[in-house]
Amino acid sequence: MTVFSVPLQFFCQAHFPNGHLASITSQHIHRQVMNMMQEKNGAYTRAWVGGLRYPETSHFIWLDGSSWGYADWLPGEPNSPAGVEDCVELLAVDNGKFNDYRCSNTLPFICSYPY
Repeated sequence: MTVFSVPLQFFCQAHFPNGHLASITSQHIHRQVMNMMQEKNGAYTRAWVGGLRYPETSHFIWLDGSSWGYADWLPGEPNSPAGVEDCVELLAVDNGKFNDYRCSNTLPFICSYPY
């Protein structure tokens, strides 16, 4: 796992039963997450979710093992300039489009857990 994913994933697991960094697996879930962000913060915020470029491939996975069948990338993404953008963030613009970003950057993050 990359720099960001281990401590954030552990935080989600330690603070929420069966918690993980959030997986955005459908348009419906994406809208729910963005609506929650708007409601709680009053605006969209850049935030880490549990998407990760699988090592040595161009494929992305969700850390909780969910199937990667949905993605709403910003046009031109994922692009990983210099091969250093391996983690997935939701952007505060364009209704939360996905962006690949350098994993070592500090951002808010979203945990998810069953209820």
